[in-house]
Formats: sequence, structure tokens, C-alpha cells
Amino acid sequence: MTSVIKISDIIHCTVKSPSDIPESRNKDGRLPAGSVVNRIQPGQTIDVIILKKSPLLLCDTSIEINETDIRKRTTYKYSDISDNSFNNQRLAVGTKFFKGMQPTDTIYLILH
Repeated sequence: MTSVIKISDIIHCTVKSPSDIPESRNKDGRLPAGSVVNRIQPGQTIDVIILKKSPLLLCDTSIEINETDIRKRTTYKYSDISDNSFNNQRLAVGTKFFKGMQPTDTIYLILH
């Protein structure tokens, strides 16, 4: 049985392709995320998800994702984000986050 991850109360969602991430950012483990970092407020969370398949996900008020479609996922609470990340509008996902990412994958940054 496949588990489903439900994310609700979505405030903002950004979709990126692996080709949108400069090689230098892959090597330093930083993901450009200005559109979500600029909007986050105390009490909110950012989910960064790499999906193997690019399903039609409407970033409406809530989404459901099959766990088997997720290649990588990391979550940041407002308090987890450093001043440096706010200043540079990047999330420190780490170099391991990008390992195994395929050109056909899709990256979702979901603020909720």
C-alpha cells in the first residue's frame, strides 16, 4: 500500500527543474528559493520535494503526493532558516540532497 503525503494550508508554491539550478549551487548545497524564503513568517514551514515524476500538481490550498513518487524531501521551519539563507535567498539543503537527481525530476518548494 502506498502512503500519501498531504500538505495543506499552502500559501505559496514554486516549481523548478533540475536545469534551473546552477551547477555551482549543486556543489555548495544551496537551493535558490527567494520566492518562498521572502514570504515565510514565524509558524510557517517550507517543504522542498524532488519528485521522480512530474504529475500535474496544482499548488492550491492543499496537495497529496504518493510517497513512492518522492526522490528527496526536506522540511524547514521558520526558526531553521539562517540569516544567511534569508540574505542570499537560498536554502541550505546540502550536497546530498542533489545526489541522484535526474534531469526529468521536478523540484517543488511549498510554503505552508
